[in-house]
Amino acid sequence: MLLSNVLHKNFWTTLVVSCLAISLHSQTFFSKPSDVEVSRLPQWAQMMYAEDPNVWEVDAAYKAYYRWNDFEKTTHTQFYKHWRKRIQDFVQVDGSIVCPSLDARLSKRSALIEQGSRSGNWSLLGPIETFIADSTRSPRQNNVRGLAQSISHPDILYAGTEPGEVYKSTDRGQTWINRSLLDPLNGAVTAIAIHPSRPDTVIIGSGNSIFYSLDGGGNWYTQGLNTGECHEIQFKPSDPSIVFLACQNGFYRSTDGGINWTNMFNERTYDVKLNIVNDDIVYLTKHNAWLNIAEFYRSLDGGLTFSLLNSGWHTSTDPNINDRGARLALTSANPDRIYAYLIGESKAGDEGHIGLYRSDDGGLTWNLPNGPAGGPYSDTHPNLANGLSNDGHHQGFYNCAVLASQSNPDEVLIGGTSLYKSYDAGLTFEFLGGYGAGSLGDLKVDMQDFRVNGNDAWVTTDGCVYWSDDFFSTITHFEVRTNGMHSSDYWGFGQGWNQDVTVGGLYHCGVHASFDRWGQGNHLVLVGGEPASGYVNPGENRRVYSTPGLGRIVPATIGDPVGSFTFGINPNESYWTVESSELAFHPNFYSHAIAGLDNSLWLTEDFGQSFRRLHTFGSNEDDLITYIEWSWSNPDIIYACQQVSSPSSSKLWKTEDGGLSWVQTALPGDAAGHRKMLLQVDPLDSDIVYVAFESSNNRVYKSLDGGNIWSDLTTATIQNERARWINLAYGTDGGIYYASNNTIFYRNNSMANWEDYGDGLPVQCNVNKAIPFYRDGKMRIASYGKGIWESPLYESNFQPIARIGLETDSFIALTCDSSSRVAHVVDLSVLRHAGATRLWEFPGGSPATSTSIEQDVVYSQDGRHPIYLTVTDASGVVDRDTLYTVVASVPPEPLVEETFESTILPAEFSIKNPDNRISWALTDNAGGFGMSIRSIYFDGFGYYEAGEMDDLVTFVDLSSTQLQPLSFDVAYARYAVNYSDTLGVLVSLDCGVSYDTLYWKGGSDLATRADTNEAFIPLLDEWRRESIDLSAYYGNEEVMLVFRGKNGFGNNIYIDNINFDARDTTTPPPTNLIDLGQDDFHVYPNPVHQGDKISLVTPSSESYSVVVLDMKGSVILKSSCQEGQGAIHTSSLETGYYLVVLRSENVIYRRMISVE
Repeated sequence: MLLSNVLHKNFWTTLVVSCLAISLHSQTFFSKPSDVEVSRLPQWAQMMYAEDPNVWEVDAAYKAYYRWNDFEKTTHTQFYKHWRKRIQDFVQVDGSIVCPSLDARLSKRSALIEQGSRSGNWSLLGPIETFIADSTRSPRQNNVRGLAQSISHPDILYAGTEPGEVYKSTDRGQTWINRSLLDPLNGAVTAIAIHPSRPDTVIIGSGNSIFYSLDGGGNWYTQGLNTGECHEIQFKPSDPSIVFLACQNGFYRSTDGGINWTNMFNERTYDVKLNIVNDDIVYLTKHNAWLNIAEFYRSLDGGLTFSLLNSGWHTSTDPNINDRGARLALTSANPDRIYAYLIGESKAGDEGHIGLYRSDDGGLTWNLPNGPAGGPYSDTHPNLANGLSNDGHHQGFYNCAVLASQSNPDEVLIGGTSLYKSYDAGLTFEFLGGYGAGSLGDLKVDMQDFRVNGNDAWVTTDGCVYWSDDFFSTITHFEVRTNGMHSSDYWGFGQGWNQDVTVGGLYHCGVHASFDRWGQGNHLVLVGGEPASGYVNPGENRRVYSTPGLGRIVPATIGDPVGSFTFGINPNESYWTVESSELAFHPNFYSHAIAGLDNSLWLTEDFGQSFRRLHTFGSNEDDLITYIEWSWSNPDIIYACQQVSSPSSSKLWKTEDGGLSWVQTALPGDAAGHRKMLLQVDPLDSDIVYVAFESSNNRVYKSLDGGNIWSDLTTATIQNERARWINLAYGTDGGIYYASNNTIFYRNNSMANWEDYGDGLPVQCNVNKAIPFYRDGKMRIASYGKGIWESPLYESNFQPIARIGLETDSFIALTCDSSSRVAHVVDLSVLRHAGATRLWEFPGGSPATSTSIEQDVVYSQDGRHPIYLTVTDASGVVDRDTLYTVVASVPPEPLVEETFESTILPAEFSIKNPDNRISWALTDNAGGFGMSIRSIYFDGFGYYEAGEMDDLVTFVDLSSTQLQPLSFDVAYARYAVNYSDTLGVLVSLDCGVSYDTLYWKGGSDLATRADTNEAFIPLLDEWRRESIDLSAYYGNEEVMLVFRGKNGFGNNIYIDNINFDARDTTTPPPTNLIDLGQDDFHVYPNPVHQGDKISLVTPSSESYSVVVLDMKGSVILKSSCQEGQGAIHTSSLETGYYLVVLRSENVIYRRMISVE
C-alpha cells in the first residue's frame, strides 16, 4: 500500500512539474499534500490533485464551491491559481491537459530564436522603475526568483525572474539590463551560479533545463538536460570545472564547467552547499519518498559519495507527515555551523512549517532550538512559512529561503510568505515584515531567494530585490534595487485616448499606472493585490478603474496625492487568458459604460459609481459575459460574448435597441466547443464583425452581415499561435492585429497572409492585450511577464475618423444658474495629433467655435443643440462628426432636508467644478455621527491644486418665516499643520453673481480630530454639528446656498444631514440610532465593535446576496438578506475597514463598514 501511494504521488508530481516546467512562465511546484489531507479538502481541490484532472471540471467545481462558501486564501487556492495559469496553454478543447515534451519545447525555442524577417519597430515602454504615492521606490515591480553576486567582481550580479528572463547589473544592483530578450529560455529562472573568477560565465536553471553563457548573457546554450525545476547551482571555488546541481529530478555533478552532467541521485534534491573552508565537503538535502521526509547528506570527497547524517534530525511516524522541502545556510563566521529550514507537515494539524534545525558540528548532530517540530504554533513558536496571522496560508517550497550572516553566526534570516530573523541561532524569531506590520515596514510578501556576499545581503521577493548592508537589521540600511527590471506580468491593461495614461493589474504586484508626464518607464502603484483589471475612461483619461471597486484619479506628478472614487462593480475578470469581461464605454458619452458580471450585462451612467442590470442571458450564473463591442456607427447596436460552462462553448449575442432585446447570432460551424472567444466590430459598419477563438486550433473569422455568414481568415502562419487579443486598425482597409502567446501579427484586405509584426519584441512575448494609441500613431502591448512595449502602427497613414465625446446625452439646467448649462465636449477622434487640426462648431453655444481638444460650451437656451467637429490630419484628409445635446431647464427644487443616502446626487444639488478634476462626491465611507452610511465629501486628500475651489450648490425657499436655522454635520482632519483645507457656506440672491459669506472655517478651526497623513474617514465621534442663522434672508423664494471647498493640499471634508428643522443643534445624536427611511440601504451600527452584529436593512423586500470583502478585495464573509433584512456577525472579522456588497436581481449596493 505504501509503495502504491508513493508511485501515485510521484506520477502526479512528474506530470504537473513537467507541465509547469516547460511553460515559459514556469513556477516552483507546490508539493501535493498528503493523501490524508487531500481526502479532507473540498471536492474542487480533490479533483485538482487527482490524476489527469479535467480543467473545465475543476473550474466549475471551484466556482460552485465559492459561490456558496466564504472565500479563504489557503495553500490550495494559491496552488489552484498558480497551476491554472501555468497549464493554460496546454488545455485542450475538452479540458484535458496535453504537455509537450522537453525536446518539443526546446525545438520551439530554437524556432523562435531563428525566426525569419519581421516587421514592426518595438521598444520597451516600462515599467523601468516603480514608485508609491509618496514618490519612494515601490517593492512591487516583478517576481525575482533567483539571484547571484560575483565573488571576484561584486559589482556584477545576475537575477532571474518568474517569467523566464535574466537581468545583469554592473553597479551592485542599482540598475539592471535584460540579457535574455533574444532567447526565450525555458521558464522561470530559479537558480543562478557565477563562475568564481570569470563573471561572464554564468549557469542558470530555467524551467526544467540548464543553460549557460560565456559572454555575460549575450548568448545562451543548453545540452537539453531534463532537470525538472532547478533549485540550486554551485561552482566549486577551488576547481570551477566542477559544478553541482540540486533539482527536481535529482542531484547532478559536472566536471566540465556545467556543459555535461552526471546524475548522482534520482530523487528530488532541494539544496546543495559547500563548506566554506574545505569545498571538498558538500552538503545537500533531498527527498526520501518512502518516509516522506527531507534528509541531510554530506560528502567528504567533492560530491562523489555521500553519507546520510540524521542524528537529531527531524523524523515522524505520523501518517500525515508530508515533506515540502529543506534549505541550507552556512556562515564563514563559524564554518561548522549549518542551518536547515524544513517545511511541510510533521503531523496532523501542521500548516507548512516544521522547523529551523541547527548543527554546530558540520551536520554530524542536529537540534531544534525552537521546538516542537511543526505546530501548535504561537507567538513564541511562530509558523515561519506563514505571516503574523498564522492563517494556514503558505506556498511550500515556492517561498522557502534561509540565510546566515557572515559576521555573526547567530543571525539568520528565514523566508516563507513573510520574513523573519533570529538573533540567537534559531531560539527566538523577530517578524521583519510581509503579511503583517514588521520592524522593516512595508516589506513585499513571498520571499524567494536569499544571498550574501561580504556586507551585501540580498532578499528577493515576488515583487523586487532588496539590498542591505547590515543584514536587514535596520530600516535605514536596506533599499529596493529593481531599476530596469521589466518582467512585470500584466493580467489587465487599459490605455488613455488623448492623454498617455496606462493602467493595469499585475501578477503579484498590484495595480500600476503610467503617465507620460512622469518620464518614460516610471510607474506608480495605485493599490496592492493582483487583479486582472485596468480600465481608462476615454473622456477623462486620468480617471482609471480597477477591481475590487477601486476608482482612482492619476496624479499629475508622482508624489501628489492619488484621488479616489467609487467603482460600483467587479466585472467578470480572470487570471486566465481570454476569459475576462470589459468596461466598454459608450462611443460618445463617456460617463456611460457596460460591463459583464456573471451572466448579465450591467450599465452605468455616472462614471461607474453605480450600475443597473441591463440584461440577463440564461439562468446559469457561470455562463459568463466576456467581451463587449458597442457600435460606433449605431450605438443602439451592441455585441456581447458569452462563455458557456457546460457544454464548453461560446455564444454571440446582439441587440439593435440599446439592450432592450437580444438575439443570439450564429457562429462559424467549426467554432463548436471553443469557450474562449474574442470580438471586434468595425467602427464605420456594425455589420462587419470579427471573432477569434483561443484553443489548440486557433481561428479568426470575419462576417460582413452581422454574423450570418462567416469567412475564415486563418492561415498556417497563425494556426499554432494561441489567440490572446484582436484589434481592428481603425482608418485602414480592414486591417486587424492578432496578438498571440508569442508575438503579434497583422493583416488587411489586400494581404493574402498574416505578417509577423513583432520585430524588436522579446522573441517570445505572450500578449495580454494590444491597444492602439492613435494620438501618437502607436500600438501598445501589455504582456504576461515582459512589461509594456510599443511600436509605430503597421499602417501609420490611417484615415482619421471624427468622433465627438460628451459626458452624457442631455442635462438639466436650473433656470437661473448659467453654470448648469455647460456641456463639456472632448475630441475622441481616431487621429494622430502631430500636424492635425480640429474645428468645433457650437450653434447656440458660447463659444461658437473652438480648436481645443476639450471645450466647455455654455447654452443659454433650452433645446436640442447640434455639435459639429471637423478634424484634418497632417496629410490634409478630413472627416466630420455631428452629435446633439439636449438642454432642459427646470426651476430649483427647494431643499428642506438632505441626508445624502441615495447613490446618486440629489436633484436639488449640483456641483461646480471649474477645473474638472477632483471635487465634491458622494461616499459610503461614513455618515454623520454614525447615524447613516453615506455623506458627501470634498476630496482634499486626493486634490492637488492648492487654492482651487469647488462648490456644492442648492437652492432653498426662505419665503416662510417658520423655518429653523440651517444645520449640518461636518467632519474634517488636517493632513498636517501646513496642509489644510477650508469649508465655506455662502448665500447668493442673484444666482451666483455676488455672494455673502456666512461660514468660513479651515485648519484647526474646522478640524474634528487630530491630523492624519492617511485619507481621513471619520468615526462616529469625529463629527460636529454646525448651525447658521439665515433669518436675514427670510422672505426670498429662490436663495442660492453654496458649500464651498477650498483645497490646501490637505485632507477630506465631509458634510451630512443638511436640514431646516427643529432639531437640537447643540447635542450630537445618539450613536445607536438610525433613521431607516425608505429610500436607501442602511447598515447599523457602523462602526461596530468586533464580535457584535451589524443589521442590514434595504428599501425593498427583495432577497439579496451579501458579500464582505477586505481592502485587498478578498472575500471574507458571505451571507444573505431575506425580504430586505439581514445581519453580519463580526466575530470572525479583524479590526479595520471592509466593503459590504449587496446584490439582488436588479440592484447592487456597496457600503464601507468599520470594525473596531
